[in-house]
Amino acid sequence: MSKLRDRLRIGDVARESGVSVKALRYYETLGLVSPSGRTEAGYRLYSDDSLDRLRFVRQAQALGLPLRDIGEIIRIREGGRTPCEHVRGLVARQITALDAKVEQLDDLRRRLVALQSSLQQSDNGQLAAGIICPCLQAESEHSSVNGQHRAEPGLARH
Repeated sequence: MSKLRDRLRIGDVARESGVSVKALRYYETLGLVSPSGRTEAGYRLYSDDSLDRLRFVRQAQALGLPLRDIGEIIRIREGGRTPCEHVRGLVARQITALDAKVEQLDDLRRRLVALQSSLQQSDNGQLAAGIICPCLQAESEHSSVNGQHRAEPGLARH
């Protein structure tokens, strides 16, 4: 590794890794990456090892792992052990969470398809005080009666 590659400034690392400067600083506070040194002016300097670490962080994030878990994987490895057993547990937990999310999304999709069907077959409803959209509020009341009323993921609340 050349000495020049041991002296990458934060902006260079951000460009090469695809991670913002702000994210790099945040990762540093979490212990996910550390500068290899600083310039006399106090600028952070990074090495190629930092780029490898950032690539790992991005790969793990792409699999849905939170930064907390990624940090634990890094600490296990830095402790001289292989983190594979720990990662197996994390992956199993991630799959369970995804299965639950898929089930929630399937339920939401079924409700939306049913609502779409009923909207195509109904009139516009009656305007009344306190009612903003009769067709949506009727569906909401129907779900409450059937015991299905709950906050659904993915629906914006403003």
